[in-house]
Amino acid sequence: MEDNRDIVDYLESKGAIEILAEIGEESACRHFHLRHRINLSSSTLSNRLKEGVQIGLLEQTLLTTPDGQKEKGYKLTEKGKKIFEMIEGTELSEMYRERKRLEDSISKQESDLLNTIQKHVSN
Repeated sequence: MEDNRDIVDYLESKGAIEILAEIGEESACRHFHLRHRINLSSSTLSNRLKEGVQIGLLEQTLLTTPDGQKEKGYKLTEKGKKIFEMIEGTELSEMYRERKRLEDSISKQESDLLNTIQKHVSN
């Protein structure tokens, strides 16, 4: 029973469900990939990955990068896959993707606005 409480506590942590959704969709992910897909600080992401491994939802694995290097990555355990199946049964994965698209669009718009302001201020 304690195991289930640990899982619920973990899933209540900021970003935990989104991490499982992202890894589940990709089958395995590196920290770098997750850092650019999920709006969490690097230290929070590292903590969530470590906690996910500790409670048995994630496991570390070696992944090959496009240039042939080996890097530490994460994939779902069987227990993690069961949670991911429940996530897939909701609209959360699509909502996370939409949020990421909106965040990227907002960042682009802000950058464009700042460039425009800089040009007008310097004239």
